[in-house]
Amino acid sequence: MTSRSPYRRHSTPFKLHLCQHIRAGIIGRRDAQRSHNISANLIQLWLTQFDRGELTDEEAEASVIAEYEARIAALERKVGQLTMELDLVKRTPCYGYRRVTHELRRHGLVVNHKRVARVIRVAGLGIKPRRRFVNTTDSRHNSPSSRTFTATSSRTARAGFVSRTSPTSVS
Repeated sequence: MTSRSPYRRHSTPFKLHLCQHIRAGIIGRRDAQRSHNISANLIQLWLTQFDRGELTDEEAEASVIAEYEARIAALERKVGQLTMELDLVKRTPCYGYRRVTHELRRHGLVVNHKRVARVIRVAGLGIKPRRRFVNTTDSRHNSPSSRTFTATSSRTARAGFVSRTSPTSVS
């Protein structure tokens, strides 16, 4: 037997349809259990509601409308939240995702920092990080590279920073 996913919700039209088929003898309870992966207790609960008249077409339509309205309200909240996030990011262009997340939480919105980072990245509102100037050498030191070398004769060869005379010149 496969495991059932937790907290499944079945629509009222589905419950009504299943109960009508069971009461009409089209499908048995055990067949309904197996085919729809529903527990026997849940089917019994639905049949009891069906027999009492609590599962009706009008109630099913009202339930569907209520589900749609709840979904629409949730989507409107989500759009409002994302709009507020985007407005805050646009107003504060020098803020990174950490500061934006903190500001949103301070305003009472519960947001994940990864979502804020994604919204900023997708909208192209991220800040360009400053490049730091890195000193590769210390110009104030007293090294051989900072000295100037002059040739003492015309036959002096330079190898690196050390001055030496060529082997042909013997003094």
